[in-house]
Amino acid sequence: MIPWTGEQWTGPHSPAIPGLITYHHPGKGWYHSSFSRVSILHTWQKKTAVALNKGFYDTLPPMRSVSKEEAEIAWLIYDLELIEERDQKRYALTKNDEVFTEFEPALLTITTPLPGMIEDFINLLQDKLDEQLETPPNNKTIERVF
Repeated sequence: MIPWTGEQWTGPHSPAIPGLITYHHPGKGWYHSSFSRVSILHTWQKKTAVALNKGFYDTLPPMRSVSKEEAEIAWLIYDLELIEERDQKRYALTKNDEVFTEFEPALLTITTPLPGMIEDFINLLQDKLDEQLETPPNNKTIERVF
């Protein structure tokens, strides 16, 4: 993450629960370590640029964009592009997009889970339980969840 001042910018898989919309992040510590640094910069009223791989950015929930002038965070989206030069193939890092957001709405959007239907979750749990049993029960529902 790179602080931004003025006009110039400087500076895995989850889960198997249908209906639960999740986003693939590098690990548990991603939110804490990344957003704690961004939060400090935000507290100091510094704007921030975050460079991300396109594949990772595509897993994030949609965030509301604002103009570059209103932005507190610039999301710089990069990807590898296979190019051929003089009969040699190589990958080049290419900037695909820039997305400008405000800090608090982006943080809230990224850290708020979008729960699916409880029925889908209960059915998945029942299927997992049935897989563990040698002889699945005749009923296909959980009688009392709580």
